[in-house]
Amino acid sequence: MYLKALAAGLVLAVSAWASQAQITVDISKVTCAQFVHAELGNPRTLAVWLSGFYHGKNNVRTFEPVAFEQHVSKMQSYCYQEQNFKVPLIEAIDRVLGAGK
Repeated sequence: MYLKALAAGLVLAVSAWASQAQITVDISKVTCAQFVHAELGNPRTLAVWLSGFYHGKNNVRTFEPVAFEQHVSKMQSYCYQEQNFKVPLIEAIDRVLGAGK
């Protein structure tokens, strides 16, 4: 009985994961509102992905945790302002952190 319940739980977990794995996001269309309101998942996860994207684009192979936290904080402060909700996140990054951060 226990094994059946465990197997059923695993099937449900894998099914839920597989359905979430099918989502594709065009990062150029993500807005500040979607970022700060976690409409596409955890904002920190998106911030980590974006950090990796920009680091790769600029061939930077180091990671500075303190700078990363400061950048995330600046982005959240900017994007939490209602007048910035419709600003594309990529544009907000350029405005707040400068191009190529």
